[in-house]
Amino acid sequence: MKHILLLVTCCISIIFHTLSQNSDSIHTGKVIGSFSYGVDEITAIIDETSGCLRKSVPHSVGVFIPQESVELVFMQNSQLVEVHKLNQVATAYTPINCNTQNNGCDSGLCIITNTNNKLIVEYSFENEKLYFSAYVNHNNSITSSITIYKHNGLNQKVFESNFVEKRNEEYYKIHSKDAILSASQNILIQDSTALMLNEESLFEKFIEQLKNSQAPFENIDLIANNYYHLAILKTVNRAISQNSDTCNCLPIPYYFAENSPFICQEDFNFNIQEMLLNIEENKIEFKSKYSDSLFAELKNFLDSNKDSVTLLSFEKMYNGITKTNTLKEFNDFIENFDPSAIWCPFGLGTDLGCCGNYSGCCILWSIHCFVHDVQCLKCKPTNYCLKGCVPVTQ
Repeated sequence: MKHILLLVTCCISIIFHTLSQNSDSIHTGKVIGSFSYGVDEITAIIDETSGCLRKSVPHSVGVFIPQESVELVFMQNSQLVEVHKLNQVATAYTPINCNTQNNGCDSGLCIITNTNNKLIVEYSFENEKLYFSAYVNHNNSITSSITIYKHNGLNQKVFESNFVEKRNEEYYKIHSKDAILSASQNILIQDSTALMLNEESLFEKFIEQLKNSQAPFENIDLIANNYYHLAILKTVNRAISQNSDTCNCLPIPYYFAENSPFICQEDFNFNIQEMLLNIEENKIEFKSKYSDSLFAELKNFLDSNKDSVTLLSFEKMYNGITKTNTLKEFNDFIENFDPSAIWCPFGLGTDLGCCGNYSGCCILWSIHCFVHDVQCLKCKPTNYCLKGCVPVTQ
């Protein structure tokens, strides 16, 4: 029986070799995910040579793995392109023309698949195209990837990142920061000169389109994984603009409270006018929870800066109000995290001022967390109140 299997394998390999010799051309491709089609699957593949998205014909389940590289073999006198796994006997087919249908597309946003454990999206704007995929693994971790192409006569891959959110591990949010820095550093080493500001702008437009989409997304956590990749891109751009060979990123405290995606403190700014409006609208609640003097301190600080700047950096906002160095304590806690020495110096996550209602220790207690809660009562501003936020009726 073993000899028969070996013979069959050899014959198939010879056939594939012969077919490849009769092919017009071979493109490189990357699998971004598969989705169910009856008892079979259809696989979405980025044609990295042309930069377009291809969908395979139905094939057996489990043939292709997300993120793996494949070959797209264009056969002579055929309307199908063979999809070959590298160095393995497995194949599928895709139409010779790239997918041009607008089914499920809105303002350049095309949702390829949207289930509770898988999301594949394509986004086009001007001469650039972005592909995002995210899927839940069996151990509950989430693997996601972003690839951006520029079409300027020649198809060019200008940015790519992969990330695994290890939800199966305790304190995974603490360790996400290290994964962000590692991915950013690897990209910086590969290309340390070219700023990717257009790609950053495209990425932000894409996220905004996702949040504004009318599609009923099955799993909001898959969408939130976009922010890991945006943080990687912003961190690389920040290092390049500062002419630094070292990447830096500390997560904002709100990330640990379940009501904010991952955002680097270095990239987060407070809008002074919006802050003044929010605390004024909620001053009665603020004063009842804290004090008149604390309210006055916050308002005076914002008033003193509103004429000189529109936005305040995260660090200036924290350090400008209180003298307790709570932000420094938080950053020291994150930088020197020791799971064997966990205690709750700021109380529990259910306590007021911890940016929401969550289990475990409060990562950081601050009046700013109260302000964040107040801002998210109406789910604004949207850059850190996710689409899953439910507005509270006053």
